[in-house]
Amino acid sequence: MGVQAFERVFTMAKRPQPPAPAPKQGAPAADPTDLHVLLRDLGPLFAERPLIPGEAEADYDLLLSKVAAAVAPTDAIEELRVKEVTDHTWDIERWKRLKASRLMAARKKGLDRLITETNGPYLQSAEPLKAAYTSALLQGDPAAVETFNRLLAERGLDLNAVMAMALSECLSDIERCDRLIASAEARRNRVLLEIERRRETLARWQRTVAEQVTAVSYRNAGLNQR
Repeated sequence: MGVQAFERVFTMAKRPQPPAPAPKQGAPAADPTDLHVLLRDLGPLFAERPLIPGEAEADYDLLLSKVAAAVAPTDAIEELRVKEVTDHTWDIERWKRLKASRLMAARKKGLDRLITETNGPYLQSAEPLKAAYTSALLQGDPAAVETFNRLLAERGLDLNAVMAMALSECLSDIERCDRLIASAEARRNRVLLEIERRRETLARWQRTVAEQVTAVSYRNAGLNQR
C-alpha cells in the first residue's frame, strides 16, 4: 500500500496554488522549481539541512524543490510533509552510497583472503597481483586492469570472486545498511500515504459542506416561491 501511495501522490495532478506576486518591472522571472518559490512560508525550519561531510547543500535543495513540485503542497502541514519525504529520500540515497563504499573498502581484504587460499608452489609471488590491484582498482589504470585480470585468471579467479569475498567480509554491515534503507523507505511511504489520506478527508469534507449549502439554498428558494 505504501508504494502505491508513493506512486499516486507523485503522479497526481498538481493542485492550483495561490498566484505569486507579479515580478517588479525589469526583475528576472522566478524559476518555478526554486525552493523559495515553492515553499514560501516555512521560515527557519528548512535552513538546517541533514547533511554529512561530502554532501552538497545544492543537491539537497534540488531534491527538496523537486519533491515540492511533485507533491504540490497546499498548506503548511503538507509543506512539513514535503520536508519529511525529502529527508527520508536523502537518507535512502545516503545509505545506498555508504553500502557501496563499504563493499569497495572490503575489496583488499577479500583479495588477501583469495591469495592465501589459492597460493601454491606453481604460482608466482602474489606481489605483482597486489601491485596490479593498487593500479587497477584504486587508480583505474587500463593496462593494470588487464594485468590484474590475467593474474587473477592464473589462480582460477576473476573480479567477481574478489567482490564475493569482499561481500563476505562485510556482510553484516551490508545487511544493516539494507535494513536502514528499508526502514527509511517505509517511513517515506507512510508520509506519502498520510498526505493522500488527508487530501481525501479534506475533499470529502468539502463535498459534504457543498452539499449542505446546496440543500439549504434549494430550501430557501422553495420558501421564497411560496
